[in-house]
Amino acid sequence: MLSPDLFRAAMQLIDRADEVLVVSHRRPDGDAIGSTVAVLATLEGRGNRAWGLLLDPVPMRYRSLIANGRIEIEIWSQGFDPGRIDRAGAIVLLDASSWEQLDVVREPLSRAADRLVVVDHHETHDGLSPVELIDPTAAATGLIIYEWFKFLKLDFPPVAREAIFAALATDTGWFRFSNTDARALRAAAELVQMGVEVHRCYEAIYWSESPARLALMAKALAGMTLHLDGRLAVMQIDQACLSECQAGQSDTEDLINEPMRIASVAVSALLVEEPTGRIRVSLRSKRGVNVATVAEMWGGGGHARAAGGHLPGPLEAAYQQVLRLLSEALACQECP
Repeated sequence: MLSPDLFRAAMQLIDRADEVLVVSHRRPDGDAIGSTVAVLATLEGRGNRAWGLLLDPVPMRYRSLIANGRIEIEIWSQGFDPGRIDRAGAIVLLDASSWEQLDVVREPLSRAADRLVVVDHHETHDGLSPVELIDPTAAATGLIIYEWFKFLKLDFPPVAREAIFAALATDTGWFRFSNTDARALRAAAELVQMGVEVHRCYEAIYWSESPARLALMAKALAGMTLHLDGRLAVMQIDQACLSECQAGQSDTEDLINEPMRIASVAVSALLVEEPTGRIRVSLRSKRGVNVATVAEMWGGGGHARAAGGHLPGPLEAAYQQVLRLLSEALACQECP
């Protein structure tokens, strides 16, 4: 757990501000959205003026988390005024601590280091602020938020409890990934004691998919290729595939995990062509392969078992580069 002095310093910076902005990374996942909702709801509950900014729309599976009308969340692509970032007295950056993850808000955040609180659990970070609650041993950013607010004895409104549970559950693969530890399970148990209904949370997130997402999953798996005696699985999704399935970028979330069901697969890679032509690369691993070190070779990063980043197009060139780097990583794993 992080030091009490850091917890206090982060809240002191927030309390000096008339208005607090809470922001996270592109393509927000369950941890990013859950953490954002939890911070907004808890700060509003204690009397802080806070609002959130998401750089992309909320995926369908997480919309239930923001159903509370008291939470103000703006979307970058929907007429947002960038000047609001400069006017915020304090900024809380969640689930991101490297410039590669921040895209369109990189410039305004770079001007706000003295007003910035960073809360993150990724191993790759760039030292964005003097006040950083970064703990790579935490299973999720939501867990750090829970421990931070619990230490300060803040009240968690019901929407914050559910949001933190969702952040923790989704980033641990519903408590089945290697980052699931006693610390994460204790926090989850405490949230359940507070009233979180696990089955309702699961249904809202995982039983609310669109037909487009399932069509995309089927197509991605059908095109999956196996390499290195089945130890490496690679899937590719281009813009034509997304259009054919009537799917969006958010529908690609978690597809990276599907090949990991195969017994022989040690590393899974998913390459997705974005509308700009840039290629988003997601990596997952098991059996001791550190994919964060691979992603760092092209400016990405993440965790040892879950990492990613972006490569320039076209898709075939990115595919060849990823295949080469991962093949080398797997070969090194076998070196004496």
